[in-house]
Amino acid sequence: MTHRKRRKAIILSVYALLAFGIVWLIAGALRPAPSCTDGRQNQNETGVDCGGVCGACTTTIAAEPLKIEGSYIIDGVDGRVDAVAQITNPNHLFGASSVRYTFVLKDAQGTVIGRRDGATFILPAQTKYVLEPGIEVQENARVANAEFTITRTQWEVFDGYEEPRIVVLNKAYTLAHSDTVYSRVTGLVRNESPFDFDKIYVNVVLKDAAGTPIAIHRTRIDTFDSGMERDFSLPWPQKFPGDVATVDVDVEANVFDVTNYRKQYLRRSVGSAQQRR
Repeated sequence: MTHRKRRKAIILSVYALLAFGIVWLIAGALRPAPSCTDGRQNQNETGVDCGGVCGACTTTIAAEPLKIEGSYIIDGVDGRVDAVAQITNPNHLFGASSVRYTFVLKDAQGTVIGRRDGATFILPAQTKYVLEPGIEVQENARVANAEFTITRTQWEVFDGYEEPRIVVLNKAYTLAHSDTVYSRVTGLVRNESPFDFDKIYVNVVLKDAAGTPIAIHRTRIDTFDSGMERDFSLPWPQKFPGDVATVDVDVEANVFDVTNYRKQYLRRSVGSAQQRR
């Protein structure tokens, strides 16, 4: 190659590099800045548009829906009724930190005459009661049935799961025969878990011989440390219809609430999902 041709080739190469550099600068200026919605794994993300600066990545949980075992209404006083439902979690690895639900009260014609929304939680493989006392109904209306629906479930994956060991002892239903109390349920709860709970709830459901709930009550016990025993007494001021054949006592300790215990209970939550109906 002659000197003249070599010089020409060098000049063309320089121009080509300059042109490429200009194009690259323009493209860089027009390129949008990395974000958490650009559909790419960039910045310090651990997944596409999640992790790092974009917040935690979530894993879809293929959990079986909660089962509704039944719902019941109990006549109350002053235009109010009590409602109770029983639900079961068929999943052994998944619990629900939030279960949103609705009681809808209807008369014999199907007209809605009362409603209450609420929330609870449920542990893996647990069956529990959902109590809603004192739901107000329309004046002079009579409740024929209560429809209980689960509207939203927030699932959590449990690792090294261990159910709280809170046992109920000496439970008894007795008539009080006084002017202010018709009857009461008494008993003792013992915390056999290695956890110190800030509070627990004791739920009582009284059933007749057919297994139908005829009365409900609930109380809270504060500062329930490991190894502690506490008595409870739940009174009914007025007589209710039916004869008591069974006394069911559920104890709730919310292990999803980090303020409710001193030791870490939910050891690792690796994902969450929502179930809607």
